[in-house]
Amino acid sequence: MKRKFFYTLPVILIVISLMLSACGTQAAEVPAAEIPDTEAPVVETTTAEAPAAEEVTVEFWTFPDWGTGDAGDLFTTFVAEFETANPGIKVNFVPKADLEQSIIAGAGSGVYPDAFTVAFNQGDTFLKTGIVEDVASYYNAMPADFGKQFNPGWMQALSPDGHVWGLPFTAYAQVLYRNKTVLQTAGVDSAACPKDWAEWLSQMEKVQAAGLTPIGDLTVDGWFVMGFVGAAGGKNGVLDGKTSVSADSLTQALAFFKNVQPYSSEIGNGDQANVDLFTTNEVAFYIMGPWANPGLLDAKNANPDFDYDYCLVPGATETQFGGTNGGEWIGVTKGPRSEAAFKWAAFLADSAQTTRFASILGRTVLNDVAMADAEVQKNDLNVLTAKATNYGFADAAYFTFWPLDARTPFKDAAAAVWGGEDPAKAAQDAIEALDAILAAE
Repeated sequence: MKRKFFYTLPVILIVISLMLSACGTQAAEVPAAEIPDTEAPVVETTTAEAPAAEEVTVEFWTFPDWGTGDAGDLFTTFVAEFETANPGIKVNFVPKADLEQSIIAGAGSGVYPDAFTVAFNQGDTFLKTGIVEDVASYYNAMPADFGKQFNPGWMQALSPDGHVWGLPFTAYAQVLYRNKTVLQTAGVDSAACPKDWAEWLSQMEKVQAAGLTPIGDLTVDGWFVMGFVGAAGGKNGVLDGKTSVSADSLTQALAFFKNVQPYSSEIGNGDQANVDLFTTNEVAFYIMGPWANPGLLDAKNANPDFDYDYCLVPGATETQFGGTNGGEWIGVTKGPRSEAAFKWAAFLADSAQTTRFASILGRTVLNDVAMADAEVQKNDLNVLTAKATNYGFADAAYFTFWPLDARTPFKDAAAAVWGGEDPAKAAQDAIEALDAILAAE
């Protein structure tokens, strides 16, 4: 009996539990209309607004001459357009005297910009500061057409071994300025540019025979000599810690220098005295970058008898051209604002901005879409400079150790040849001296 009751009691308890559960469920399912209409007290609530994103200011340092005149006005426009298109990002545009030195010094003190422009030949020096951001992740996330607009050779220089150290911006190259008045006086047909070294030397001979000076002294600076190594097919670079310049191309360049010696004055090609002789119809040929043109144009406007034009620097053959060339790139530094800084860099390097930079300022840009623009194509010196950057000789081996004093062996070799040394011997000595400089890293 007790045993029977023991089993019955749990059953009863379970039944009671189910009944209570059912009652609870019904209460929860009462339709809204059956709930007494009692007015609940009004509780005032405020919706919390999401905090606004913190404004970011990108500190941008650039060359001092880009902060004045038409360049300054254009950059002011660029900043305003960028800030409008990118709410929450401001740009502090700082044209900086001693730009490169300021950034290098700032790397040690912690005071440096978020973005900057600098010459390609400073690339290795800047990488060694440790502050330059590898923007590969930002660059690779951009639309495919973004990367296609840049000059492929210069973009390749910026992206060794899978890195992307920045974006290409502007470029320069030496060109051959010709005094057409002098050439005509000497009986030289100035309708076409000299096709190669042989024809150019022939023209120099005629100029000298007319009692005028063919060209200034090009041996005074390795920067000039290097351009003729490129005119013989030489390329600047470093391989396994040694120069990639071939002995053959350097020997050809030095042999040309030996042939030019009788036609050269004692005044350095880049000296102001030589420029004055060029603009007063005493010198026939002058090698310099596009920045020389405004001064020459002023001289032409002041002196109707002075007439000039410009050509690619002739090479050893009709298909080779010389001239030292270089360029500037936009870099980003490491830190919390690197993504915003890259957005600014990408905006600047884009064809919409570089087209205006090229057309308004007459500067060659490393954006092929911009350089193909009809308005840009109206500036023939700009177009010629862009073409020249694809030839000649780079002013440094980029993003690898190549100090500026590496130009010295080229200068010394040219001077040695003028002193009577065999071009092949001088070339070999120069390569050994250059390798010694590169080994001193």
